[in-house]
Amino acid sequence: PSTYDDGGNGVGNYCTLNSTANAGLVLSNGNLNFTGSGTGAKSALATIGASSGKWYFEGTIVQASSGGNLGFGIQNQTFNAPSGTQPQSNSYGWVVITSGSSSTFYKAHDGTWTSIGTYAAGDVIGIAVDIDAGKIWFAQNGTWFSSGDPAAGTNAIYTNFTGTMIPYAYGYNTADIGIFNFGARSFAYTPPTGYKALNTFNLDDPTIDDPS
Repeated sequence: PSTYDDGGNGVGNYCTLNSTANAGLVLSNGNLNFTGSGTGAKSALATIGASSGKWYFEGTIVQASSGGNLGFGIQNQTFNAPSGTQPQSNSYGWVVITSGSSSTFYKAHDGTWTSIGTYAAGDVIGIAVDIDAGKIWFAQNGTWFSSGDPAAGTNAIYTNFTGTMIPYAYGYNTADIGIFNFGARSFAYTPPTGYKALNTFNLDDPTIDDPS
């Protein structure tokens, strides 16, 4: 994972996609870029999950193929690694689908996809997650869907999830390409007040500092 120096307060590792919890995506650029492979849905988990706190990360839609789809979000870490079909049932995310001239943006949960807008290649999708409140918001190029306000805790896309949540990526074929940004480089848009980058320095201190 990428490392960072916070200016004197500590050094930590940023979240990336996890090559050992990957069911078929092609990972590159320090496991921040993902591409589908062949035909069929595939997904991968990230390296860091959290059971509390407020977190922000972004994804860029490089391209989605005609008849394919890509997306990402969060899922409950108690579920197994991706099976190669779709994200696990207890997941909350977004999916983009291109079919002919139609380019549609969906919110996705438990296999149910609901259209909430359109997208274009190069769009940056922000995800804000308040695990304590069980809420998640999506933004498109800095504008939150459904007039959401993560800082105020209002108009979330999904609510009432619990447990340790971990990001995931989802892709279909070789023309479906996305890029994660967990904060190792500057975010395209300012995170909501109170939301942090997902890295080890921002996590709560462990109960046992030295597991050995």
